[in-house]
Amino acid sequence: MTTERGNLSYSAQSCMRYLNKDLWYTEQHTALRDSMLEFQLFATFWKKWKSIIKREFVGNIKQPSWQHLKKRYSATKKREMRLNRPKKTTFKTKNKQGELFNETA
Repeated sequence: MTTERGNLSYSAQSCMRYLNKDLWYTEQHTALRDSMLEFQLFATFWKKWKSIIKREFVGNIKQPSWQHLKKRYSATKKREMRLNRPKKTTFKTKNKQGELFNETA
């Protein structure tokens, strides 16, 4: 779906227009209707991309980077950067009592 100016549109309303094949659909903008609409969208996305959502987002909460917001990276670029981030390494160290434990760097 595109806007009147020809840009791609990813709003909930545009997604519902596409999924329902109804070009004239307009949101009612009431709390109940909006929540039902967004749940329907989530169910559709979950069905299509469940493994990606579970692997990359569920239990993997990260604070948005203000540098990325400032640079206005696309969602694709942010995902690419998130996936290519080096993994944390763990190594064994001793605490004050001389006991070994794993520490993350």
